[in-house]
Amino acid sequence: MRHYTGNFFEALDRFKMGDVAFVRGEKRLFVNFKLDYEPARREFFVRVPSEAIDFREDGSGFKVDLEFQFFIYRKAGAKLDEFKLEKTYRGTIENTERLKEIPFAVPYELQPGEYYVDVIITGKDKSLGKTRRIFEVKV
Repeated sequence: MRHYTGNFFEALDRFKMGDVAFVRGEKRLFVNFKLDYEPARREFFVRVPSEAIDFREDGSGFKVDLEFQFFIYRKAGAKLDEFKLEKTYRGTIENTERLKEIPFAVPYELQPGEYYVDVIITGKDKSLGKTRRIFEVKV
């Protein structure tokens, strides 16, 4: 256990029941991020829980650099596309602390149909470990 808040004995009981202290950054093994597709804007929206990210201070606010890797498949199984891009989030300390999720817009045009979208997110500078999820997307 690395950190606890509140009563030590309560934290110890929670630890015994499997509620381990929250881990941030590169040591985090799983991040339950979300993905949506907006056909009108032709963009994927990836939302990463802010509690999972280990932000860096950047003068007047917080910053995080993430690398996104997308693999897009038709529902039938044929691979359609694969691409990689880097995104940076910058925000004031006050705004970032209020956000539960950090949104990232990824431009991409999907034709009407059903797809599987495999997303891998890797944090730069140990801000987030490597995490992966596969989503079903219907346009």
